[in-house]
Amino acid sequence: MAVAPFIRPIRVQGGTFYTFPSCVEDLSFTFTNPNYTISFSKFALLNIPNIATPNNDENYLQLRSIPGAFSKVYDTSNDPNIAFAESFQNYALNLETLIVSDPNYDSTKLPTVSERVFFKWLKEIGAVRFREANSSETATNNTNVGQRFVEEDETSFYSRVVKYVGDIDITNTSKLQGNTQAEIYIHVPTETGSSPYVLFRSDTRDLNYGANAVFQYSAADPLNSVYISGRTSTDIQPAGLDFRAYYDSEGSYQEATYQLAKKDSNGNYVNDEWWWSFPNNNSYLLEPVRLNDPRNDDLKIEGLGSAAGEDVYFRRSRLDGIGIDFSLPSYQQAVQNGAVNAWQQFNVTTGSTTFDFNAVLVYYDIVSQANPNDRATNLYGVLFLDDVQQSTSGAFIPRFTKYKPNKDTNINGNSYGFRINLRLDTNVEDTSVQSSINDYNTFSMQLFSDALTELRDASDLLLTQIADVSSLRNEIDSIQDLMLTPSSLTLLDARVTKLEDDYISAQAYFNNSKSLVDLINRNYQEILNIYNNRTSVNVQFNTDVLKSGPGISILREGDKISINNTREGYNFDASKPFIDLEQYTQTPTSYNYTASLTTGSNYLLFKTLNGSIFEPNLDLVLLIDDSQNDFETGQVIRVCFSTPVNLLKTSTLLDRKFTILTDASNRSGAAAPYSVVVGSFDANQFALSGNVPYFEIVCLNKDTFTFNTEKIR
Repeated sequence: MAVAPFIRPIRVQGGTFYTFPSCVEDLSFTFTNPNYTISFSKFALLNIPNIATPNNDENYLQLRSIPGAFSKVYDTSNDPNIAFAESFQNYALNLETLIVSDPNYDSTKLPTVSERVFFKWLKEIGAVRFREANSSETATNNTNVGQRFVEEDETSFYSRVVKYVGDIDITNTSKLQGNTQAEIYIHVPTETGSSPYVLFRSDTRDLNYGANAVFQYSAADPLNSVYISGRTSTDIQPAGLDFRAYYDSEGSYQEATYQLAKKDSNGNYVNDEWWWSFPNNNSYLLEPVRLNDPRNDDLKIEGLGSAAGEDVYFRRSRLDGIGIDFSLPSYQQAVQNGAVNAWQQFNVTTGSTTFDFNAVLVYYDIVSQANPNDRATNLYGVLFLDDVQQSTSGAFIPRFTKYKPNKDTNINGNSYGFRINLRLDTNVEDTSVQSSINDYNTFSMQLFSDALTELRDASDLLLTQIADVSSLRNEIDSIQDLMLTPSSLTLLDARVTKLEDDYISAQAYFNNSKSLVDLINRNYQEILNIYNNRTSVNVQFNTDVLKSGPGISILREGDKISINNTREGYNFDASKPFIDLEQYTQTPTSYNYTASLTTGSNYLLFKTLNGSIFEPNLDLVLLIDDSQNDFETGQVIRVCFSTPVNLLKTSTLLDRKFTILTDASNRSGAAAPYSVVVGSFDANQFALSGNVPYFEIVCLNKDTFTFNTEKIR
């Protein structure tokens, strides 16, 4: 049985590079088979989400969402950097170790499982989810492109993880103290932004990573099966990390400290259901039906007992066996733009924006020299640029911002360069931890990178000088246009002469200023006489600005205006001065009558036609319809009964009551219209008034439907 590697937490400064065990098989393969070569080729910039508890299905990291990690993460140190490293070691690296050591694993296949394991780890902790790519994203004219996927669209609830894909342009190898070093230079140019979108494909034909596969760990000593592959309870983790494995299925989880549940179509969480159909002891499981299903499941791990911690809710993607599609002919946007032949060109097209990142994936190509089409692009390792840091709401890996130049907002772009020195060794433990970032570089590589920097500065300076020269030329042309010619001098002389003549003509008026003042005074006195009607000219005021309104009429007689109040106390329907109690609409529980609300004070009178006492066998309900006219603060409604209404119980009936309801349009947001109770009166209140009471309702606040209802008699 292969041994899963031990790793260290991410370093506080300089970042940390983790190598995947699968690359060892390719290194060993090329050592023994000179017909194949390895070269570092691609990289991807990731924005690893924060570690936090989601409120609306955000794609936050939840390290406890793996059943085997639920109680272990809770029991470990509160240092999130340690918990993050333990999750990567005890799930991702342990799963990959079990896969490559499986008896059915075919090591002759060029594609490794590293990338698929890495994205499985991200989706199991809730970081990444997908949807199927549409026709505007996948090249429809390329018959070699099958089903493709993209991450869910950017929203306030989801932030895409893979932000940028690029080519590795510069690599170098050297030997230092007997060790082979690979020097990789990753460059993110100034003019680029994020990749407009990134396609993913699921390899459903590779039996090394197939649907419904189960990778179960059985140690020689069953007690050691709780640890990662090949490790025992006597081992010492150099960094002090917990190395108990985080399995998809620990077995009889019902007897543990948690219960698994899955949300059904009715929105209820059903216990004893999960994304896999049955538990296995100490196992990792791939999707049970198919690997190319982009749908999501809402899952819950419910803690049992005080040591279980809080319950975990998260949305999990079913898509499995996935990797980045690096072939630009698969991208519809790249195909439509014929000038796009490289990722750097694709990353400046429409949809490319400023983005943040905090991790780098490094890929390599393994190629047959005899048949260049016999090749694969495999994930070598992941560089986390900084350690995981605590925050008030959880934890996060600090991010770098890559700005894309924008002429409209005057944002200058920036660029990034990463020099990664990797020690190549066939020992899996060494390749996982023996790496150095940005602390060594050959002299030639340093000179080359410095030369690139100087060339960039010289180019920027030249462009600036060209712009300055162009601006100066435009200014000189403008000055030349303003230079005086003989024709322009003649024109100016004529215009100045005209100004002098006009000034001399006006000077006569200024010489006799007393006449001007007298004229102004006479005009002022005449205007004042007209205003006071001391002349034959009459002043007529504009009375059209006065308009009639509800309860107000305007009467104009010559230059006189009369304002009359047309409202005579209460408003009611003159064609229907009273309401017949016998005309109430009967429902199973009450007699209902609907009265429309009018403007001003309202008056409602209830009686019977023959004047006899009214003894209903159901409650009385008055519905005030305010759909046409809203209540106004201070508005009064008087409700009167002129015929006795007996609500007291009889031998066969219980006491009834009289209720007044409103809010026909349900502006209060209740469960149904007419849910606002204006007032309610029982049979005793009617009896104390001789069964002919009247009530007065005053609206105290029309916005909150606040009323004061009093029984006047």
